[in-house]
Amino acid sequence: RHITSENEDVTEIIIPLCFFLSRCRSHASMLGVVHVCTFLLLRLSSERQFSVALNRTLKTRLPLDDLPALPKEATHADLMIVVIHQVVTDGHPRLRALHPKLCAVLANVSAFVTDVAKPAAIKLVDLLDRFAAPLCKHAETAELTMAANPDAKLIWPPMMSVYCDCARLLIE
Repeated sequence: RHITSENEDVTEIIIPLCFFLSRCRSHASMLGVVHVCTFLLLRLSSERQFSVALNRTLKTRLPLDDLPALPKEATHADLMIVVIHQVVTDGHPRLRALHPKLCAVLANVSAFVTDVAKPAAIKLVDLLDRFAAPLCKHAETAELTMAANPDAKLIWPPMMSVYCDCARLLIE
């Protein structure tokens, strides 16, 4: 079942969602708002129409001082990437449970985003670096396990496909 229709501008909801995510990310009393915004982004990102619409040029700038300057040609996807980076890097410690969900949002829209501005690309690289470090540690352990027991079965972390999708977005 789709929650967006063909006739409405689905990008109108991304501005308030990003505003609330950015504004409420470090306040313990507002974590519920961050959870709701993350759920809405996750649900919307599963729809093709929303993901394609993220390529539209951003017309409204958020009145947030801690948001990095985006170029005039920035898209809604750029804004979403920068705000997700803020939540992951500067968010309240109790928001760690949302990190995989926010990565899933990026993975869901990655197939439809056609261009990423430089500030957003830098934030994506930083996110990839943050999330790939545990994978490198897991890979080293896996190599040692395979060397000791070639018949051992390896179980990769569940977020492996999400990290690969984020890497693909950076490369494309």
